[in-house]
Amino acid sequence: MLTGVPPVRQLPVGLFDVRYPMGCWSRKPAPQGQIGRLGCKGGLTTAVIMFAISRQHRPTSETLWIRVLENSAKSLRKLAYDLKVAETEKSVETIESSHKALHEVLKHCPWGDPSATAAAPSHISSDPLVQRHGETTRAMIDYELSRIAWMLQRAEDDELRSSLLARDALQRLRTFDIEGAHASLTKAYRLHEAGQLSSAFDHGLLEYTWKLLAARDFTSSGSDSLPRVKEQLNAARYTEDMVLWASGVSSLTEFVLRKQAIEAHLAEWCLQDNHADRSVLRDLIKLFLLHAVMPVKEVHAAIGAQACQILMDHGVLCSHYDSVSVFASVALWPVGSGDEALLLATDFESSCFSGEVEPVMYLSEDSLALFAAAPRATFVEHAADLCCGCGIQGLLALKTYARRVTFVDVNPRCLSFTAFNLATNGLTEGSCLRTRDICADDMEDLKSFDAILVNPPFMPNPKNIATGASLLYGNGGDDGERVLSSAVAFASHHLSSQGYMLAVSKAPNAEELPARLRLWTPGKAILYRGPAIPAGLYMPTAASSGVEPVRYQQALSERRIHSLSQTLLCLVGSDRRDLEVDIYETEDRLWLQTDFLKGHVRRKLEDVENVADKPAEESRMEERTEEPPEESTEEPTEATEPPEPTATPHTQEPQASEPKAKEPQEQEQEPQEAQEAQEPQEPQEVQEVQEVQEPQGQSQETGSPAGDKSEGPPPRALAPRNEYLTFREMLKHESAVPLAAKLQEFVRQFPGGLPREQAADRVHKFLSATQEWMLSSVQVFVGADEAGQTSAAEGLEKFLMSRVHGKVFCVEKTDPEEDDLLRQRIDSLSWVGFTNLGVPSVDVSLLDLAVDQLQSMDKFKAPRDKMVCILNACRVINDVLQRAIVESGNGRPLSADDFLPMLIFCVILANPPRLHSNIEFVAAFRHPTRLVAEDCSLRCALVKSAVHSAKPCHQMGVGQN
Repeated sequence: MLTGVPPVRQLPVGLFDVRYPMGCWSRKPAPQGQIGRLGCKGGLTTAVIMFAISRQHRPTSETLWIRVLENSAKSLRKLAYDLKVAETEKSVETIESSHKALHEVLKHCPWGDPSATAAAPSHISSDPLVQRHGETTRAMIDYELSRIAWMLQRAEDDELRSSLLARDALQRLRTFDIEGAHASLTKAYRLHEAGQLSSAFDHGLLEYTWKLLAARDFTSSGSDSLPRVKEQLNAARYTEDMVLWASGVSSLTEFVLRKQAIEAHLAEWCLQDNHADRSVLRDLIKLFLLHAVMPVKEVHAAIGAQACQILMDHGVLCSHYDSVSVFASVALWPVGSGDEALLLATDFESSCFSGEVEPVMYLSEDSLALFAAAPRATFVEHAADLCCGCGIQGLLALKTYARRVTFVDVNPRCLSFTAFNLATNGLTEGSCLRTRDICADDMEDLKSFDAILVNPPFMPNPKNIATGASLLYGNGGDDGERVLSSAVAFASHHLSSQGYMLAVSKAPNAEELPARLRLWTPGKAILYRGPAIPAGLYMPTAASSGVEPVRYQQALSERRIHSLSQTLLCLVGSDRRDLEVDIYETEDRLWLQTDFLKGHVRRKLEDVENVADKPAEESRMEERTEEPPEESTEEPTEATEPPEPTATPHTQEPQASEPKAKEPQEQEQEPQEAQEAQEPQEPQEVQEVQEVQEPQGQSQETGSPAGDKSEGPPPRALAPRNEYLTFREMLKHESAVPLAAKLQEFVRQFPGGLPREQAADRVHKFLSATQEWMLSSVQVFVGADEAGQTSAAEGLEKFLMSRVHGKVFCVEKTDPEEDDLLRQRIDSLSWVGFTNLGVPSVDVSLLDLAVDQLQSMDKFKAPRDKMVCILNACRVINDVLQRAIVESGNGRPLSADDFLPMLIFCVILANPPRLHSNIEFVAAFRHPTRLVAEDCSLRCALVKSAVHSAKPCHQMGVGQN
């Protein structure tokens, strides 16, 4: 008997002898010795389980449950076999009774019912509990498949057969048997086609399996005809610049993260102008990036019959089962512009295959970050692209700065895609492909390289607990650095004296990475890293079992992994015997800062050879604390992109402690309030146009390819002059010198690190006293009317808050964690639609302005500016709902039951950055008198309500970035 477990009695529950603590079970005890083994032909293994239903007596012994799960899986496999050979319904009833009893026991597993797991594990974990739980899940699915097969053999009508075939397909998909699921769905489809069946057929599921099989069969290595496809796509203006414009995003990284909202924006973009080119580009984006099925005649019209046939011959385009449509088996991404323009094939993010075939890593934010940051200025003789995937990094090198490139990957499918992409872009000359595992295989035959580019698998997966993660591109080993450390070791032996290695990774405990690097290699390193994301936010995929998240977090804790950070690492060839590390930290997520990577980071890395030659003391950059710079008197522009972040540089010598990051300097920007309207409009009419640099290869008049007079992305626009500039001008008056000095002194002495409530109280007291004195004693403000006084008070608040922003925003220790947790939760709700919220459908494109306003809130520093974004979003939603009610002919008034679900929907679409911190900042630091007067507290409360109404537990895929 186990220590601490109450006395037990025995109860017959079919297959098992189950013991329960006394007083913890409502059923009457069986007669002494009556321990049943119902339906236990062939001597099934008896499982002895000790547990209680009540919480106070429910032991969670891992050893006990591992035994239970192991024996359960054996019993389920025996039951599945018995079903296959059963001949009478009475035999089946006995088997079903035994299965039901067994299932009742497994429901009490502390780590979740194995039968409730969405999918069986695709790989085996070395964790005994995860392994046995997964085996039981698979045995449960196998039993259900045997049960369906038995019923199918005896089904007498097509209606029942069709239903059973659909159930069979769903169970097979749970085991990643794509071929079997497709076969069952195809049979069900033919039954529907042949007869008049009343039940609905799931065409979407058949289409899904059809696409997966087509993707698996893609094995093309390229041919001389493929450049013709790229030419035709370019002629159809299928380029990165045009795709971004049509999709309403600023970068491919944003496209990847906002795919859910892209299709709605494309529809609105086409409605803005009936230009035929727009429809063609929309169709190509839907076909090659959004995985849509398109009529073959429309594809012919877009790229021509010849290019279409070439893609069909190479398996990129495949016939749909309706025989009149086609779909893309793989994604075709236009990446880069001008001389750097590439067309790249890779697997779709949703791709998964049966057996040992692994997909190629889809185009993701880490790949695009490395593409953006890679230096181009120095020509190199020989480069290596390790863990090459689709070959994106090596192709860029061949096209711009390398004579030869060796592509290396452990997945043969990756090299097939790389060969296809090399042929498509006309870059086969100078390329070499090698199937190697850089962690295990001999790499000595690979000689010296001037540049090594690496995008390794980087997610920690201790004991392979996340059984749904890709073994090749989604598994970085127990600590996430198995492949990265091997790449660094390879670079230390294969880099030329002036060479460099550039890698992206999510580093565990990034503050300790310099110390780990010293164990891997000597020399010099430049490390860019983003903020630390708590490891507790990372979970196995949503399809994983209940045991995996628990064991995964336990394993991370055992390995002392408390956070992960986006990083970009550059190693420089050097004769040093130790390692010197220059560290640059960014406030926001590193890989999302495309302009920063293309600008600051690339320039820094292009100077890498000069940096490598300097003594350590010469290259050191000390951290400085500066007063905010004097503001420009030019008219502010309306924010269209986040300001380029600045990194805090500091050099870390061996054994040196790591300084904290400095708050990046940001531009002051002011949003414009949206006006009430019958339908969403731009907040204010554009008055001036700002000249901008046109994308390379495009005409300055239209933004379209040179020589083409068709439309193109419009230039950016300036916002009208605003009242804050007037306040700034008045602040320069000689009578306002004491006021300016008073403000500067307050900013200088304001302490950092105060709790939000204390900081807000100090700010409000200062503003109240200073505002009263300013309006009564400062000559330039004394004569102002009521409107002028209000403008002066607003200007005072904005001027002050813009300067103390770094000391008062996101000040609580839990704020970053809350922000990331909230972002994950909202992201997990991307599937939510109007029907889920119980509101009438409206044209989603009408909500774009509301979504943009919510997303832009994080760009501003002043509480009122952030508040204006919220108010604008609410006004747009109100207008859209009012119009929808009028169009429906319903004369009822608009209510909160209409408004709040629509606000929830907009928050899900926008998923604004740092939403928790921004809402708390507005609520705390907007002056209380104006907060109440403008009803902002209600608006903030509504946004909070919208956020907290959507609170299911999120799960982030280990195999994803």
